Amino acid sequence: MKRLSLLVLMLFGLSYFVLAAPDLAVQEINIAEPGEPGAAMDLDIFIQNIGEEAVKTRLPAQIYFDNDQSAGVYPLVSLYVDTRADKAVRPVKITSADGSKTEQYPVKDKVTYLQPALSGEALDKKLQEMETRLELSSEDKVKALAEAKEFYSKEHKLEVEGWFINLQPEETAKLDSKVLSYNYPFEEVSSLESKSHHLNIMLDPAGEMGEEKTFNNFEGKLFVVSPTILSGPLSVTKKHPALEEGEYFVTRLGCAELKGKKVCSEMNDGGTWTVSVEGEEQTYDLYGLLMKWLNGLFGDSKLASVQELGEAEITVYANGYKVKI
Repeated sequence: MKRLSLLVLMLFGLSYFVLAAPDLAVQEINIAEPGEPGAAMDLDIFIQNIGEEAVKTRLPAQIYFDNDQSAGVYPLVSLYVDTRADKAVRPVKITSADGSKTEQYPVKDKVTYLQPALSGEALDKKLQEMETRLELSSEDKVKALAEAKEFYSKEHKLEVEGWFINLQPEETAKLDSKVLSYNYPFEEVSSLESKSHHLNIMLDPAGEMGEEKTFNNFEGKLFVVSPTILSGPLSVTKKHPALEEGEYFVTRLGCAELKGKKVCSEMNDGGTWTVSVEGEEQTYDLYGLLMKWLNGLFGDSKLASVQELGEAEITVYANGYKVKI
């Protein structure tokens, strides 16, 4: 059993001891919408301690868009830490049950969580994960897995080291855009249609805190992203020029049908970019456009003079091009 304890330490980075099972829940996700494609996301996530005991937690979580679960699990409390300086640099905002607000700087610590006994598929999965990591002879591996099965079949302890906050019962931690650095998704091609996406958060997917109730660890939020083609009339902003009726501003590559005309743009080899309307093309040198932007040759963020293509007028700007039909 001593050898198994060492094995667990090596495999999982295994003090304060948590006796009662923690119970955290993702209470709410707020997203400003419609979001601008590719822009920094205005996002708030609220995680509450709904249990009866105080909990020290790293807030391990997986955050991902739609069905793409390739993002790894990350302790969200570490976002408040300068890992190079090994120092907490900003506080987590905490709201108590009575509505009072406090701020709490993460503390570096070791916490031991009581893990529930595993059985069935959960136990098989744990043993399979261990087997893939073990670099032992076949005989030693069999013995180690047998010891592991006995260990995990009973309540056991897991020691975790890192940066923690302490949440009292009914306290809520707020994580916002200052630490949650995500961008609104965007389509690779131009579109006149708004797009709907989901932002999902799964709290403690690896089960490090040993929660008995996990059904409240997941929350998803549907939000809308603005079209990548804007249609007039629109007033001028820092993002696009003024648009009149029958004018469009395209911010992405690809093709779209605008008033019955096929409008396309694509990047070429050799540092050039082509815009076409109904097959009639105009190719621009990207370096030349960059120099015009740096030198402010044209006013109103224009990078080139108006070009007539396919009975439409094309005007190139720093972050897209205007189409007048």
